[in-house]
Amino acid sequence: MFRCQKCERIVPAGVRSNKVTVATRPRTYEARGQDPSERRGGRGRFVRGKRVRKRKPYDKGGVGTEIVRELSVCPACAAELNEELAAAAAVDSPQLLNTDVETTEE
Repeated sequence: MFRCQKCERIVPAGVRSNKVTVATRPRTYEARGQDPSERRGGRGRFVRGKRVRKRKPYDKGGVGTEIVRELSVCPACAAELNEELAAAAAVDSPQLLNTDVETTEE
């Protein structure tokens, strides 16, 4: 049982909540782990009878997006919000559908 964050109704037990991402932001991720140029060959997995910890792999980082705000909503509100977000995305990046292009043959 939970309260929908959009319509404020209490949803009965047994109904799953849906997470809807409302806002995101661009994010630059820094490199993590050991730099590949600093890696050196070891003596294997064991050094003087002791087990060597496995090194974390190198992650060069990159650019991505981060969730700023997401709502926990009921299934009805989730369907409504997904339609709104899809319509907003279609306005931001219009797709060409059924365009009438005249072709000239020479």
